[in-house]
Amino acid sequence: RDFCLSRGLGDVYKRQVVRKLVEEKLVDVVITTCGTLDHDLARVWRKYYHGDFLMDDADLHRKGINRLGNILIPNESYGVVLEQKIQPILEEIFRDGKRTLSSRQLAYEFGLRVNDKGSILYWAAKNDIPIYVPGITDGAFGSQLWLFKQQHTDFSIDVLRDEQELSEIVFTSKKAGALMIGGGISKH
Repeated sequence: RDFCLSRGLGDVYKRQVVRKLVEEKLVDVVITTCGTLDHDLARVWRKYYHGDFLMDDADLHRKGINRLGNILIPNESYGVVLEQKIQPILEEIFRDGKRTLSSRQLAYEFGLRVNDKGSILYWAAKNDIPIYVPGITDGAFGSQLWLFKQQHTDFSIDVLRDEQELSEIVFTSKKAGALMIGGGISKH
């Protein structure tokens, strides 16, 4: 095991599996979607609930609940809480003098500030396992980055730094393996 890639982790069920892999140091690298950050952080601060794939979406909407497969996400457990919690963390990172970060560095900084043993980001930071998010702006977390940039024009994300680091990992590894979770197959 020199490194292992994990991709497409937006599904909240996969959070527990990936968290355990990272906690137990069974992977060296995680490559994932912005949705992983969105849902990992949202679940640090609010609860999600188990539902059913056949629930009536219109009825759930009237009750202020969103459905992701068979996971139920109350409105207060996602968008609003992410904005309320992510902005102050970004401000703290910025005040620490970190103006340009890669997605890996940003995931690490959030992991340092999340005190929840159920979090992928928490364990990745604790165990120094890099998390790369090539589509860092493609989700609620990315929307928060954009909002933060509106007031902090010298803040930026260096995605090419991520690509260089990943390239070095791949080309210097003696062995490589990949665990692909999700694989782009629709689960909804």
